[in-house]
Amino acid sequence: VGLLGDETGTIKFTKWSKSELPELAEGAVYRLRNVVTDEYQGRFSVKLNRTTVIEEVDEDLEVGSDDVTVEGALVDIQSGSGLIQRCPEDDCTRVLQNGRCNEHGEVDGEFDLRIKGVLDDGEEVSEVLFDQETTEELTGITLEEAQEMAMDALDTSVVADEMRADVLGQYYSVTGPTFGRYVLVNEFERLSEPADPEAVLIKARSI
Repeated sequence: VGLLGDETGTIKFTKWSKSELPELAEGAVYRLRNVVTDEYQGRFSVKLNRTTVIEEVDEDLEVGSDDVTVEGALVDIQSGSGLIQRCPEDDCTRVLQNGRCNEHGEVDGEFDLRIKGVLDDGEEVSEVLFDQETTEELTGITLEEAQEMAMDALDTSVVADEMRADVLGQYYSVTGPTFGRYVLVNEFERLSEPADPEAVLIKARSI
């Protein structure tokens, strides 16, 4: 799963391993034929299957920006946040569940940090995803420090608990592309609380 882009912006794609298609290299330019389009809840995506033809071309292509900016109070940090482990197999970044990858079975995972959060602006909510770099910047907790915390407590959940204590209820503006239902955070800014007390009251009720 990844993102394809052209001058008009980006779109999610899915390429199934059982289709035995060539690997796609990040930053390379391809001509794709026989792809399947899909739509779910107003979001379009493409799927590459056995009939898809992938041809790498020696061209430069400027990818248009389709970044969005959302603001609000960080009212929830979802399950699967904090210190996680990913599958170490090539081209697999699946998050392990109890030490198992859905595709590769039991593996020795590689540690990573992320936050899956929810921003509430008083009228609607947006789900946001911070990767390791932006999670470290947001929380001040590095990957190494998170591993030490988990080792001391013999429990990885202490990392997410510490992050919740630091950032929940704070107001942020985040910018990045959308991927599925998430905004992938490339940039963020901490905001002061809204001056309108009614807006604060609405957000407090949402929590």
